[in-house]
Formats: sequence, structure tokens, C-alpha cells
Amino acid sequence: MGNDPLTHVHTDNSVYQGYKLVLPSETPPELENNIIYRPLDTIFDYCGWPSSCADENGTIYAVSSAFRTDHACPFGKIAMYISKDGGRKWSCPMIVADTYNEDCIAGICYLGKGRIALSWWSKPADINFNECYNRLRGTIWHGKENPKSILRAAMVDCYTVLPAEKLAGGSFVKISDDYGLTWGEAVRLPVNNVLGVTKLSDGTLLFFGKGFFESAERSVERMSKGVPDNRITADTWDEWASKLNNSRWGEEAHGRPVFAYASTDGGKTWVKRGECPKPEGLKWFNILEPYALELPDKTLLGVARVENEVGYENDFTVYMTRSADKGCTWSPWECTHIAGSPPHLMMHSSGRLILTLSRRVGRPLGQFALISEDGGRTWNREYAINPEGVNYDLGQPSTVELPDKSLVTVYYQRYKDPETGRTDEKPCIMCTRWRLDG
Repeated sequence: MGNDPLTHVHTDNSVYQGYKLVLPSETPPELENNIIYRPLDTIFDYCGWPSSCADENGTIYAVSSAFRTDHACPFGKIAMYISKDGGRKWSCPMIVADTYNEDCIAGICYLGKGRIALSWWSKPADINFNECYNRLRGTIWHGKENPKSILRAAMVDCYTVLPAEKLAGGSFVKISDDYGLTWGEAVRLPVNNVLGVTKLSDGTLLFFGKGFFESAERSVERMSKGVPDNRITADTWDEWASKLNNSRWGEEAHGRPVFAYASTDGGKTWVKRGECPKPEGLKWFNILEPYALELPDKTLLGVARVENEVGYENDFTVYMTRSADKGCTWSPWECTHIAGSPPHLMMHSSGRLILTLSRRVGRPLGQFALISEDGGRTWNREYAINPEGVNYDLGQPSTVELPDKSLVTVYYQRYKDPETGRTDEKPCIMCTRWRLDG
């Protein structure tokens, strides 16, 4: 398989285990791009990391981090957007999570009968106050402050006079019983992911995620002291990533295993079901942003972004693992050799499995979908959803199916004006309407 010159190319990046899968990209039928949220003429002009779901009426719900000044920013909030016409037009952003901390990377899942599960993670304030302070100030590898970086640093400096117990951060899930109009209390989990909860056929809610700042008390203790103790300095991205992975961020987030947590009471309480084995030859630092889907045979298929960040910037792939006992035990991770991540899985009504992901290395950059006819064991077709990316800051696509069997993929990417060819300086939240052939 790995020697087929028509479908594979050699790579030295060790996470690919020798080769990348290469399929010709097709243009899907009825391709149509639309804007969900494009903030202009505001200092809070950065948004990203969306996810989406759809209800029985065909209404689409998307969430993202928004109202930020940049990719790393303590002002982040979680916004929700709603479309009732198949993704052509969207509501204004509605704030559904906003804490003192940097609220980031939201997931959303429709549970049926008007119930929606929202998940997100809130970066503990002591991480921004200590490890990430110089990055927020703009003095790591950029070399100088600007008005936005001064504003970010001012917000972080305010942490010293805010209640320490409000600054713990962590990963959270909360439920709406009325189609997102109101929300219940947030429940803190010791794991996080980027796409959210998965509802299983028996009604169980599954959260397949990385370990994430299990102890709130440690954040409170650090912020109670109010003294910076680990302000990282660096001249390059590789140096920054290496130092961050060796800090508390690495110890309690990037360096943690992947777990399956489950709730059988509608999201009120969560119990650990199982832990994934560590892939041979990799560290947990290499494995990020997991997600899981239940297949028609009741097997759980777990996927994750796998990368060697130092030395291979943004050149990541997808690994897979399976569970036949509802998440208690998981098979060894297998490399798919697919270029791109993070992965989102959905089962189309036709029985085909759709994997959507983004590519930040090579050309073209952008959003792509791969199709499997056998539950993810092989991938035989690839669609280019939006291959108009201009830099690495794009991605996190997720796909929903509407009642007419059409598909809507939501993601973040810089908007390119089709008439002038001009591209925005910051990404926006976008979606693409498309269909499968046949």
C-alpha cells in the first residue's frame, strides 16, 4: 500500500510513518461559500475555531471563539450563530459563554427535542499571567508591542485585583433545553476537545478529550500569589513551543493522555470510562484535538490531530482508534497518512463516512473532505471544500447534513473577495454548502 506511487508520497515527518496519502481533489456539486461572522472596523476583529450541529428542523447552530484581538487573546468569548435557511444567512453573534478568562474553542452537539450541549475551554488565568504573558504582549518573536498587545497585557495585569476563584478556568459543558435560548449551569470536566460532545444511540453523552487542568485549586493558588514566576521569552516559534510544553501548560494540558468520559444523566455528571493507549514512538504532546463518533455497528471511532510541531510547523495528520465497549477500552492508534487536521467525523444518510479537515502546509491550503465507504478503514475520494486559504491560520471544519441530504461545512479562514481577489488580514467564520456525488 505504501509503495503505490499514484496514491502515496514519501515524507520525512515521523508522525506520518513514512508516507502521505494523496487523492485527487474533486469539486463537489453545488458548491456555495457564505460568511457566518466577519468582524470589521473593530479592535476585537479576530475569531476562530468553530463547530456546528443541526436540529430536526434543519436549523444550523454554529459556535466559535470571538471578540478577540488576535489568535492568543485574554478577551475571547464564545459566540453562537443560527441559520434557518441552510447556511445562506446567519444571525448576529450571541454570547453563550463569557468568563474572566480566555474562553476558547467551543463544541456544540444537538441532542434531540430542543436540547443542545455546548462545550468550551477557558484558559486558566495564571497561564496567561505567567507562561503566555510575553506572547500576549507581542514581544516573543515579533519583537515589539502594538496597541492591541498593550491592551492584552493590560487585561492580564488586571488579574491581580480580580477574585482568584474566578480565574481557575478549565473545560466546561452546559445544556440548553430550548434550542439555545437559555442555558443551564456549566459543569467542569477534566478533559477538553475542539468539537464537543457525542451522543450515542443509547442516549449516553460521550466526551472524548485530552486531559485538561484537572485541579482548579492550583490555578487559584497561583493567582492568589499574584507574582509572575514563569514568563517565557523566545526568539522563534520552535523555542516558544518547546518551552511551553515544559511548563505547567505542557504538564496539565498538552502532555496529558486522551480519555473517554460519559454522562448518563443528560450532562449533569460525568464519569471516566476509559483511557487511550499512547501511540508507540510518540509523546502525548504530539496528540491533540480528539473527537469520536459512533458508527452504525455501535463501534466508537476516535480520531485526533497528530503533529511534530517543532521542525514541521503545522504539518499534521490524523490518527484513529476504536472502541467496541462504549469507550472503556481503545485499540492502538493507527496513522491514516492523511495530510491535515483537526478531524471531524459525520455519518451521511447514504452510509458514507465524511472526514473534514484543514491543510496548513503546501498548496492548496484550506478545507477538505474525505469519504470512506467502509467505516474509516480506507478513504477513496476527496473533495476540496474551500481551497482558497492564504496562510496557516485557518481550519477546524465540521459538517452537518440537512433534511434534503445537502451538507454545510463550517470553518474559519480569511475571506477572499471573489470579485477583487483581495483577502482579509484576519480570519472570519465561514461555511460552504455542498453535496456528495450520487
